[in-house]
This record gives sequence, structure tokens and C-alpha cells, in this order.
Amino acid sequence: MLLPKVNTKLDNGERVGFNDALFISTTGIKYQTDELIWEHFGGQTIQAGQLNLKRADGTAWHTFPLAEIENIRLFLALLRHYQPTREVK
Repeated sequence: MLLPKVNTKLDNGERVGFNDALFISTTGIKYQTDELIWEHFGGQTIQAGQLNLKRADGTAWHTFPLAEIENIRLFLALLRHYQPTREVK
């Protein structure tokens, strides 16, 4: 299974790539030179074959065609794992 190997890489401070420009680390998501730290990550939606990543304020960060993300299930599992829990007011 990939998840234990990926967790080991992340625990060792490495980043995990999902294409040539999209990476996840323990600090956040990086696309090219743009980084969104986990504290500012607001979730994701999938619509019309696109993965939409959002900032905590609900604005769009980046949109990716699903076909361009290698191992989308692993990517989504890591997003869920690292997504900050928001307090309900």
C-alpha cells in the first residue's frame, strides 16, 4: 500500500509529487512556485472533471483537471488528513 510509504516520506520532511508541478508536504500544498500552507487551506470540490482547491476564506487557490493529478485518491486522502479542523461558532 502506498500510504505508509508516503507517510514515511512526509515524516522525513520530504514532499510527495502528484505531477511535475504539484506537491504535498507537511507544511502545505505547492503548485509551481505558489504554496498554500495547511492553516490557510479551506477544502476542495470536484466539479466537471476539475479539482478546485480553496483557501480558508473560500476563494479559489488553483483548479486542476483530474486527469493531470497522478493518484488522485491518494492526493484527496492527504488533503483530508491535513485539512485543518475549523471551530464552529
